[in-house]
Amino acid sequence: MKNNEISKLICIFGLGMSGIAAARYFQRIKKPFFVFDTRDTPSGKETLDELSYCQASWFGDIDQNLLNQAEKIILSPGVSPENERVRSAIFAGVPVIGDIELFAQLNRSKVIAITGSNGKSTVTDLTYRFLKAAGINAQIGGNFGKPVLDFLPENDADVYVLELSSFQLDTSHSLKPDAAVVLNISEDHMDRYPDFEHYKKSKLTIYHHAKSLVCNFDDKLTYPEENRDSVSFSLKNSGSKYRVENMADQTWLVADGQPIVNVNDLNIVGAQNWSNILAALALVSEAGVEINEKIVNEIKAYSGLPHRFQLIDKRQQTDWINDSKATNVGATCAALDSIDGDYYSQVVLIAGGDSKGSDLSVLKDIFQKKVNYCIFMGRDAERFTNLVDKSKYQLAKDMDDAVSIARGYLLRGSKTECQENNSSPGRNLVLLSPACASLDMYRNFEVRGDAFTHAVRNCA
Repeated sequence: MKNNEISKLICIFGLGMSGIAAARYFQRIKKPFFVFDTRDTPSGKETLDELSYCQASWFGDIDQNLLNQAEKIILSPGVSPENERVRSAIFAGVPVIGDIELFAQLNRSKVIAITGSNGKSTVTDLTYRFLKAAGINAQIGGNFGKPVLDFLPENDADVYVLELSSFQLDTSHSLKPDAAVVLNISEDHMDRYPDFEHYKKSKLTIYHHAKSLVCNFDDKLTYPEENRDSVSFSLKNSGSKYRVENMADQTWLVADGQPIVNVNDLNIVGAQNWSNILAALALVSEAGVEINEKIVNEIKAYSGLPHRFQLIDKRQQTDWINDSKATNVGATCAALDSIDGDYYSQVVLIAGGDSKGSDLSVLKDIFQKKVNYCIFMGRDAERFTNLVDKSKYQLAKDMDDAVSIARGYLLRGSKTECQENNSSPGRNLVLLSPACASLDMYRNFEVRGDAFTHAVRNCA
């Protein structure tokens, strides 16, 4: 095809997972399209060779006129709508949408939508599992699971459970969830948004067309800007419909006044995971599903997702927890806040990486309250050193070094404690919760978490 013919087609801008899913979708419905990616060799480049309806592709650079004359642009979440090429196309009158928007325009099934700075994947996974346990034909997708366009055009699920990032919400305006939640909001992606207020507003757009709104009572930032009815979940508020409640010296998770499960029966640790369960219960209930015994059994059996406050070892009186998914300050605050200070005699934190321009000062208070010793690593390690006294931190060159430093600190501390108190050593905690992205040292947070797990299990 000639350029003037190609320019009138749909353009897929960005060839990440969602871009490849969009290409596969247009292939299935026999809709010609062309592709552009600013990278010279994006990972999905070879896939295009198998798609006969891909009429052309450009990598690295493209004639702007091709974009400005496209039928529409399907924009990857990894590309900002403020990108100069995208802005030029918008100014020329080209509709620019994301894969979530295209899905929303075509979907006819129920949707449960989940966003937040932290905990999205766990709540998405829990919600999906609860629906399946209740016998509902559900699918899981979005930012977790399948890219949404892989579900079309069949559209054969009764309920889609979608994890949505702020980037995906930025290019979607037609989504009408049956239930939607903003789990929490803390500073993140400040390298993409001009300020925190813009980031917060992006998250809250998930409520705009939702039938039922679920909010976190413990985080007022999650409340909708519109004056609309909502239900809340909470670890602290006895008036929330989904809450934690103490009964006869036992801690229970309660839904609509009914005790659902004793926290002692859970396979996941940390108060933030109690909050995740409550959020998922709220979502399925607000979507019209009765909380039954099968769902309760699913709660008790759930062992969590890898790299999310995951207990990986319990050797030598020490719990080693992999929370590599804590890629921002809010996630690390939540992890530390959930630690029982009466249970652990020593808490060692491993943090650092690419802080993405975030304000780290908010960590100072919780570091002082919850952490006995810090180990900082990665590109922005030095930025963390202002948060604690010089005697309470050490810099590590890599993960093996960090784990070795943690081990040495605990061995010294245990001996000192026993000598001073003439007692047996108490239980310790070593927590990898970086408060940073991983890309300065690792391909992704999973590789970082695997490196921690490997280092712990190979440390003498």
